[in-house]
Amino acid sequence: MPKSYGQKLKLICLAKIFYERTDEEHPLSIKEITDILIKDYDIKAERKSLYDDIEALRSLDLDICTARDKSTRYFLATREFELPELELLIDAVQASRFITYEKSISLIKKLETLSSMHQAKKLYRGVYINDKFKSKNKTTYFAIDAIHESISQGTKLSFYYFRYNEKKEKVYRHDKKLYTVSPIALVWDDEKYYLIAYDSKEEKIKHYRVDKMDSAVSIDEPAEGREFIKNSDIGIYTGCHFGMFGGEKEKVTLCCDNSLADIILDRFGSESMLFRNGDTFNVNVDVMVSPPFISWLFSFGNKIKVIHPKHVADKVKATAEEVSKLYK
Repeated sequence: MPKSYGQKLKLICLAKIFYERTDEEHPLSIKEITDILIKDYDIKAERKSLYDDIEALRSLDLDICTARDKSTRYFLATREFELPELELLIDAVQASRFITYEKSISLIKKLETLSSMHQAKKLYRGVYINDKFKSKNKTTYFAIDAIHESISQGTKLSFYYFRYNEKKEKVYRHDKKLYTVSPIALVWDDEKYYLIAYDSKEEKIKHYRVDKMDSAVSIDEPAEGREFIKNSDIGIYTGCHFGMFGGEKEKVTLCCDNSLADIILDRFGSESMLFRNGDTFNVNVDVMVSPPFISWLFSFGNKIKVIHPKHVADKVKATAEEVSKLYK
C-alpha cells in the first residue's frame, strides 16, 4: 500500500480497531495498536501521531478512555448499544417465532458486530435457538417491507393468504384468491406478527398473520378505512383481542379469585379497577368474545367466571358443555 494512501486510511482503521477489539476489560497499549496497524492494515504509525489521532477520534465523539495499571492503555467505553441491550435484542430474536432459524442466526451475527469481538463471544455463548417453533416462511421479511411501504405511502396491499393442512402443506385460502386490503398497523401479539387492515369489500377491520402471507406487494391504489382506527387507539384496540381473533366487542364483568389479581392486571392493564368482595374481586373489561378468550377463561378453572352479560356467560357455559362431551 502506498504510504500516503495508508496514512489517509489510518484514522478509519484506528476507529475500527477500537470498535472491534477493545472494551473496558480489553484495552490496548499504543505498541499493541501500532502492531495491529502494521500487521492487519500495512500502515506504519509513530507513537506521537497515534496520540494525536486518538484525540481526533475523541473530538468526533468516540468515547475513548484510558486504563492505567503498569502501562497506559486505551479502550472504547461507550457504544451505540450497551451489552445488556444487545442481550435483550438477541433474546427477542431467539424468542420470535415468525423469524426463521436461518434469519435468526443472521440477525444475531449482525447484532454481535455492534459489540467488541470479546463481548461477541459472551453473547454467542448465550445463544440457543429452538428451530422446532420457528416459522418456515422465508418471505415474511418481504411481506413486512411491503406492509411498511403501503402504510407510509398510503396505498393498498395485495397478497395471497394460506394455512397448513394435516400434511404440512400450504393450502391457499379461497382457491388462491388475491387479497387486497388497506394496511393500518403491524402489531405483535402472543409471539406472532399481525397486520391490522381494512377490507373495503366487507367494510370491516380484519387481522392477518404476517407469516401466513405470500407475494405481498404494495399496489398503486389509495388506502381506505384509516378513520376506523387512529394511531392512538391501536393499543386499546389490540388489548381487547385474544390471539387477534375477531368477535363481538363486549364489556364483560369477571369474578376472579384474589390470587388472579396480578394476572388480571398484566392482561388488562394496571389501571383496571378491582372491586374486592371477600376472597374474590370483580373487574369490568372490554374484550372481543372469541374462542381464544373462552379458552383463556378455562385455563383458570373455577377461579374465574363471567357474571355479566348473561349471553356471554351462556356462551362460555355452552362451550364447556360441548368440550365435556368429548370426554364422555
